[in-house]
Amino acid sequence: MLGKSGKRLWSLTYLSCPRIMLHYMFSWSRIRKALLGLQRKLKKWNREVFGDIHVKKEKLVADIKAVQDLLDVMHSDELLAQEEILLKDLDLVLEQEETLWFQKSREKKRNRIESPKDGDNRWMTDKVELETMALNYYTRLYSLEDVSAVWNMLPIGGFATLTDGEKAALLKPFTSEEVVVAVKGMGRFKASGPYAATNDALLVLIAKVAKPERITQFRPMSLCNVLFKIITKMIVNRLKKVILKLIGPAQANFIPGRLSIDNIVLVQEAVHSMRRKKGRKGWMLLKLDLEKAYDRIRWNFLQETLVATGLSEVWTHRIMAGVTDPSMSVLWNGGKTDSFVPARGLRQGDPLSPYLFVLCLERLCHLIEASVGTWDWKPMALSCEASVAQILIIRRVLEQFCEASGQNVSLEKSKIVFSNNVSRDMERLISGESGIGCTRELGKYLGMPILQKRMNKETSGEVLEHVSSSLAGWKSRSLSLAWRITLTKAVLSTIPVHVMSAIILPVATLDSLDWWRLLHDKETLWARVLSKKYKVGEMQNSNWLKPKSSWSSTWRSVTVGLREVVAKGVRWVPGDGKTISFWSDRWLLQEQLSAVAKESISADALLSDELSWKGTQNGDFTVRSAYELLKPEAEERPLIGSFLKQIWKLVAPERVRVFIWLVSHMVIMTNVERVRRHLSDIATCSVCNGADESILHVLRDCPAMTPIWQRLLPQRRQNEFFSQFEWLFTNLDPAKGDWPTLFSMGIWWAWKWRCGDVFGERKLCRDRLKFIKDIAEEVRKAHVGTLNNHVKRARVERMIRWKAPSDRWVKLTTDGASRGHQGLAAASGAILNLQGEWLGGFALNIGSCDAPLAELWGAYYGLLIAWDKGFRRVELNLDSELVVGFLSTGISKAHPLSFLVRLCQGFFTRDWLVRVSHVYREANRLADGLANYAFFLPLGFHCFEICPEDVLLFLVEDANGTSFPRAVLM
Repeated sequence: MLGKSGKRLWSLTYLSCPRIMLHYMFSWSRIRKALLGLQRKLKKWNREVFGDIHVKKEKLVADIKAVQDLLDVMHSDELLAQEEILLKDLDLVLEQEETLWFQKSREKKRNRIESPKDGDNRWMTDKVELETMALNYYTRLYSLEDVSAVWNMLPIGGFATLTDGEKAALLKPFTSEEVVVAVKGMGRFKASGPYAATNDALLVLIAKVAKPERITQFRPMSLCNVLFKIITKMIVNRLKKVILKLIGPAQANFIPGRLSIDNIVLVQEAVHSMRRKKGRKGWMLLKLDLEKAYDRIRWNFLQETLVATGLSEVWTHRIMAGVTDPSMSVLWNGGKTDSFVPARGLRQGDPLSPYLFVLCLERLCHLIEASVGTWDWKPMALSCEASVAQILIIRRVLEQFCEASGQNVSLEKSKIVFSNNVSRDMERLISGESGIGCTRELGKYLGMPILQKRMNKETSGEVLEHVSSSLAGWKSRSLSLAWRITLTKAVLSTIPVHVMSAIILPVATLDSLDWWRLLHDKETLWARVLSKKYKVGEMQNSNWLKPKSSWSSTWRSVTVGLREVVAKGVRWVPGDGKTISFWSDRWLLQEQLSAVAKESISADALLSDELSWKGTQNGDFTVRSAYELLKPEAEERPLIGSFLKQIWKLVAPERVRVFIWLVSHMVIMTNVERVRRHLSDIATCSVCNGADESILHVLRDCPAMTPIWQRLLPQRRQNEFFSQFEWLFTNLDPAKGDWPTLFSMGIWWAWKWRCGDVFGERKLCRDRLKFIKDIAEEVRKAHVGTLNNHVKRARVERMIRWKAPSDRWVKLTTDGASRGHQGLAAASGAILNLQGEWLGGFALNIGSCDAPLAELWGAYYGLLIAWDKGFRRVELNLDSELVVGFLSTGISKAHPLSFLVRLCQGFFTRDWLVRVSHVYREANRLADGLANYAFFLPLGFHCFEICPEDVLLFLVEDANGTSFPRAVLM
């Protein structure tokens, strides 16, 4: 729906209207004009066609009630059909209402700015004055402070040189596939933004403190036009491919393959080293805060930085066009101020801004490296020597960078910490020269507490406080038990994760991905520092993992994970075998040597050994797989523990799971329970007035429910109803398919109907059995929809045939087959010309492996034979989309199949042309038949200069263009 004050609530459900979609597609050709036209049409459609969701909901509820009232007194097939249609319409309206409330939930009243203080420390309440103050403040913030000042250019140099190939890849025209990736990267509920110009933006103010009093205590976030963000996302996706080369090891944020936790670990280690520092020379560590860092970047400095990186003039102009000359307005208490044109700054909210800021900040790293290189700046480990001369050099470097970039160091928020062997007089001198206060505690860095001592309950108290405040912010007392559990799980599963990623909380032991990255990403700065400081060795020799008193708390946390998790789950992906111990290291996917493939490859093709994680299929470490690995395998869980776990994995709404949990603990308030608690003297059932109202009586044995269970259960299973625990345990067995869902919905509604009878809210239900089945089916569909959250694609039958290669090219078709997981396997390949004639082929009886590995063996030997035969234009076809993806985009070195993938990709770098594409099996019948033929051949490799008779028919059919039907996803 389209609201007032410029608020546009765009729902994906609106696109279900074909007429609106037609207008949308027709208008897209002239995007800017189209958006304005679409806005007008949507307003009209919203008013005249879509209408008010709440009114529609009330009308549907009333209509359904009227139809059901009639059905209570008479049977009519026409009324039943009408009821079904109305219920489906109500489901759609409820879904639309949920979307509407989701969008409105972002408009929080507590984000309103009521009465901040002005520059004279006076409270302001006048709405016009408040709006004017906000507009003036941000107009000044995004304006150059002194236009006449001479811009101080920094020395050019320091960035790595991009290769001609990397520059050419950046300059390639953008493809439709890149547009699709960028569009899909946008949030589903993003509003399209201002329509006047692509570069327009709205500034929304996000409070940085709990109770902001000044305009400076808000962070301006730019709501950019979605069309603009799609363009910048495509630029970002290209830039990511070279950013790792341009940015040095000192920066980690927004760099692919690096994490912000890397720098946190470095700071923790620096503080630990300073705390233990002895001797004549002291150390100091500076924590600097750049004031409004994004908003103060000079555009001419940014442009010079882009030129210094080696980016082409086209790319520099393309990026600067998105940064310069935007128009901004401030969103103030739901309204929009007048627009203004900024003269500097990067917009927070633009996908490109973080990468541009990192590039600008890299210039500071270059200045520091230059000072270190001339021995002006004397680094000590991760800090620097504590002296007046050093602080003057640091101040000179910072001033030089700030004058050029427009940055400003906030002296109030910056801090200096000194090692224990620095005198108090020296601390005061250094603090006075720098203008930065000295401290004993650095506080937080990137949201992580910097430990001056061991982690204790007091240090981790902030985590508990944060969790408590997040829970207290909700009206938790008004929520049901199911809602409170859902809220608590959501809060507890997210808040402590960041802190636990680098340090062990007092009660936590399994926490960090850094254990794995220390061994696998050895070239990162933090891994190099820790490896040198603590003399990290190989996993085969674990002597270096024995705890020492000189270790920091961070390193202790990492070694706990290395000893207790990584050592149990690490394995090797074999390469040249130089790193692997044949007898003691884990390097086989199977258990026995006899199960390994018998084929070998040439020695000059061998690559280095790589570590892999056995807990996942792709070989990458995950916390979930680590938890699974730590579970005791031999220890059997108690029956009650297994049963309670079944409850929380049940496919049912949260309130139903909570109810079954309460039933299992026998705490729901039946009449028997009320008598036990001395709340009543009557224990008989209020529905049948026969037996005592126990839990089993209400849910199973009452005459009101007995007929339903008799109709739900086959005769052979009706005798399974024993004690309450056995009854629940048996019927909630996940091995019974959809039955646990149906059973749980049955006992839930049995309780609901009982409560309706007791409290006078009895609802008539014509067929309770049908009602329960329908509800259970809705729950099942909702669960499947959550697991498969994508649009269902229809299948259309198509005729598929082998396609000849292009002129002067050859077709290499390969295949791999495995008879079951880790079963007998074979691979094959054939080379054909334009006429479909046989040019060569092979079959490989591998031994035992899975299908993807067999496919890769086929691709490897196919490429090897094609190269040896002198073909230099090859079209490689495989019928495995998974393997085609591996060969096209690559995989992690930790993946168990990475060795063969890297060998195949090594062929692509040779002096020839290779095209890799996926084909359906109907177009790959020759290789498929040849792979099946390989199962009957002796173990090993077999080369065929002429086509074997067993697959000759496939060759002839392919050459003749014979087609075969296949149901293809649209």
